Amino acid sequence: MGRIVQEAEALGLVKRGREGMWALSPLLKSRVRRAGGEQTYCRPHNFGMKFDCVASSLTRDTRAGFVGLVRMTGGERWKFEMPGEGHTPAVLILHHPGTIQAWVRKGEIVEGRNIPETRAAAEAGIHTQVAIWAARQNTYGGKVEVAAKGRLFTKPEFGFKAPAEGMLRAVVGMAVGPEGHVDGSPAELGDHEHLEWETTSQPVAEVVEQTLHAMANPAVVAALKTMPEVMKKMDEIQKGVDAVHLVANGGPPLQREVSALTFIVAELMAELKGLKRGKGTRRATRGRGGAPA
Repeated sequence: MGRIVQEAEALGLVKRGREGMWALSPLLKSRVRRAGGEQTYCRPHNFGMKFDCVASSLTRDTRAGFVGLVRMTGGERWKFEMPGEGHTPAVLILHHPGTIQAWVRKGEIVEGRNIPETRAAAEAGIHTQVAIWAARQNTYGGKVEVAAKGRLFTKPEFGFKAPAEGMLRAVVGMAVGPEGHVDGSPAELGDHEHLEWETTSQPVAEVVEQTLHAMANPAVVAALKTMPEVMKKMDEIQKGVDAVHLVANGGPPLQREVSALTFIVAELMAELKGLKRGKGTRRATRGRGGAPA
């Protein structure tokens, strides 16, 4: 297991964190997120919070998360990143005069058994990381005071993924009608195989999720088949439900054991090594000027 951890670290799948903890990369999290138990089918995202902040001075010490300056209207802003560890997501922080904005980094997976739990975990994670940031600023040369409670300044979005728009529309249409929209946002995170249905309404997203859970019950499916208006679309609806379940599960059901986690890590390492070898082979077969030899 020690060798696997070392190789996983070299490939960027894990990295050492505070107090001996290990942080998983977003890619590895997406593979193993279901191994620990039931998780929401939904991907809540776009969580950003604003905190009142009095900063007499800030430090650019990287131990306090400093990553660079951002040019904005009104002048430069200091940008910080607090890495995710354990169940706490990575958070980006932007300092403005009198306030800071903190949001869960794009692509982070916040885990929860349902939508309210996942949202609470995201907001709690932001508060935790802001407190750590303030403490590190004061430890490494800065002087800041940050409000204990932040306020949401973004509009959270709630998404469900499947391979095709028809599958998504079939499930959503049965649950809540023509709500939300379908887009290709997963591609921005490197997933070019799926589309995502999104809504900014948490109650609507919760109805969709409840429908997905209900459709996993054979008795519910049998009852729906007795309704003529549903029966006409039952095959399409079932395909949609199966597809969303599969994507949310990260693939077929996994054994909830350490051996399964080891297998997932080893498999992903093999894929990444294969990609690197492939790139090396392509470079070796090219001549000068980038033309094939």
